[in-house]
Amino acid sequence: MDAPGRGPVAALAFSKDGRTLAASRNASEDHPDWSTDIIDTATGRVSRTLTDVGGSGAALGGSGDDLVLVTTSSDRVDLRTGRATRNALRNTDLYTVTFSPDGKTLAVSDPTGIALWNGDATQRLGRMPGRPVTPLRFSPDGHSLAGVEDSELLRLWDVPSRRPLGAALPGSGDTLHDVAFDDQGSP
Repeated sequence: MDAPGRGPVAALAFSKDGRTLAASRNASEDHPDWSTDIIDTATGRVSRTLTDVGGSGAALGGSGDDLVLVTTSSDRVDLRTGRATRNALRNTDLYTVTFSPDGKTLAVSDPTGIALWNGDATQRLGRMPGRPVTPLRFSPDGHSLAGVEDSELLRLWDVPSRRPLGAALPGSGDTLHDVAFDDQGSP
């Protein structure tokens, strides 16, 4: 994914069907703005480069030709039309963005907790107050969220009720870098 004159890849996001990959690049000395390459995974070719769009985190929602890209810089891009909306999530201090497995819900971590948005990232559905978490992952059924708080605590939420599932769980004492659910939905 070398691109001379452009910054290094800061975030990757696959579409649900695996046919599309978004590669968000940091700004560099030669290229002072973020950019995001949209890649057809079947051919490995860049189908579009979005200039001034990107962030340290990215997520692809939707399916087929109706994909939506959301970044931690609060960019929202309709990949069918190429139309980009700046500050679409009304907050540019975002830690992580992720779509539910069915693509109907977007979860966004910010300094005051987690905001839930519809799958088009056009309407905020509610909030789950708390501290910022990164990373943030949905369970396979989309009913639970797991996130890492303060690099060492595992926090779980019930998405439909927007409430925490118990107290934060301590890690092993080492820094937690990621979290995942197994196929049955256990973190």
